[in-house]
Amino acid sequence: IVGHIGGSEFYNGYLYVAQSVCPSTGTTANHHVYKYDTNLQLVAQYDIGADFTICAGAIAHYNGNFYVAESYWDNTHNDRIVKYDESFNKVATITLSHQCPWGSQVIAYIPPLNKFRILCHSTDYIDVDTDFNNSSIQVHASPFSLQDLAYLNDNTLLYNDRSGNSIRIITY
Repeated sequence: IVGHIGGSEFYNGYLYVAQSVCPSTGTTANHHVYKYDTNLQLVAQYDIGADFTICAGAIAHYNGNFYVAESYWDNTHNDRIVKYDESFNKVATITLSHQCPWGSQVIAYIPPLNKFRILCHSTDYIDVDTDFNNSSIQVHASPFSLQDLAYLNDNTLLYNDRSGNSIRIITY
């Protein structure tokens, strides 16, 4: 894969990886989702270039759809997520009334919350309902610099602490 790996999602026995070539001077139309089997052999490639202006920054699956969130080179864009069906046909573009610093780092569906958690390129993160209603946005701050998030089970999330170069296990 050439370019920026924006995130990954394991779903239905396959690994889906969001990828972009995203120079700070502007965009290219080089934005894809790659689908791999459990042997990391490429199964499919989906061109999502028409739907992104900067970087396809994160990917999640929920209720029969994939959600790819955008990352930016500045702090002037509202958070933007593109919803796809499972064949990566565009269903909708969602723009939230929130601005993650530098755009979205991670988007993950958290089943016990029944919400999406979106990590910013900082300590900031938000929770938003599955319909992405702006009135449902809850803004939070982590005590450490966020890099990645994995849902382990109904009581445990794993976070990558960017500046601490460590995995943080958070139970709730």
